[in-house]
Amino acid sequence: MSAEVNPVKRVHLWGNELLARPAAVTEAEVREMWTEDGSMIVNGQVKCSGIGALVRHFEELRAKLKSAHVQIPYAVSVESGPTIAARYVIDVEHLNGMRDKVHVGAFFTIHDGKIRSMDEVAWFEKSEIVLEKH
Repeated sequence: MSAEVNPVKRVHLWGNELLARPAAVTEAEVREMWTEDGSMIVNGQVKCSGIGALVRHFEELRAKLKSAHVQIPYAVSVESGPTIAARYVIDVEHLNGMRDKVHVGAFFTIHDGKIRSMDEVAWFEKSEIVLEKH
């Protein structure tokens, strides 16, 4: 994997700006960071698979949260072959103004510089964000 570009950090930097912008998420921008068959597994459940499902997932986050910000640098980040493992915290603000922290441990599989899969375990300090399966 190229040392120049870390696809996980790239998607988190993009995500950190996502809720503040007025424009909707597009398939083209998701396609820049995820493979066509990209999937996201959260706490053992497939939440989305494929570009269209990932777009719907990110739009759902925009609809359910006032803000979300991944803390960078990560607490831990290790690259081995096509896998990036990361431990990080996401600061979130719910629509009702409640602030929370989500603690995440995740394994990302990378293919051709894009995320093919994200398998994470997430723990919410106060209130879980209930997300649909797309």
